[in-house]
Amino acid sequence: EREKEQALEKEKAKKEKKPVKTLSELEEIEQKKALMESMNAKKKSLLSQALHKKRNQTQQEAIRLKKIEMELAHIDQSLTADVTLLRNKIEEANREFTAARTRFDLAEKEYVQAKLDLHKRQELKEKLTDHLMLIIQETEVRKAKKLEELMEKMAITEEEAMKAAEDQARFETETRIKLQLQQEQAAQEKEKEKEKEKAKELER
Repeated sequence: EREKEQALEKEKAKKEKKPVKTLSELEEIEQKKALMESMNAKKKSLLSQALHKKRNQTQQEAIRLKKIEMELAHIDQSLTADVTLLRNKIEEANREFTAARTRFDLAEKEYVQAKLDLHKRQELKEKLTDHLMLIIQETEVRKAKKLEELMEKMAITEEEAMKAAEDQARFETETRIKLQLQQEQAAQEKEKEKEKEKAKELER
């Protein structure tokens, strides 16, 4: 029994033992190995080139993006500077407009008041002038009556009376003209003073 078991084990070992490869088979394996290594090397090279190209493209894209970001930042800075400058100018123009508007409103108000005052003064002047003319006329009538009475009392001739009346009328006319000129001059001086005050107010 022992011998049979040993014999079975030897046969089993022979079956399990791998056959020895010949020289041609080894060369074929080496060629396949070399071919695979060559293909792998090419693949590795291609992959390396692709990675290098991709890396270069990525760097170029990064540089391009950085340049674009810098240009956009420059545009934003320019825009910010322009907007700030324009806002400052607008604020300054608004302040000047407000000041000019205030001066205009004051000047307009002063103009309206001055115009109303001018009309009032003109009406007063016309009324006073009419009143003066009425007084002069009434005075002339009273004087004429008085002169007639004196002429009758003193027996003065008509020619002498007329001459005296003409002299008196000339004197009164000159006096009236002088009075009117003085009133007009005073009114003009007053208007000039108002215009000067108005100009000073506008300069402020």
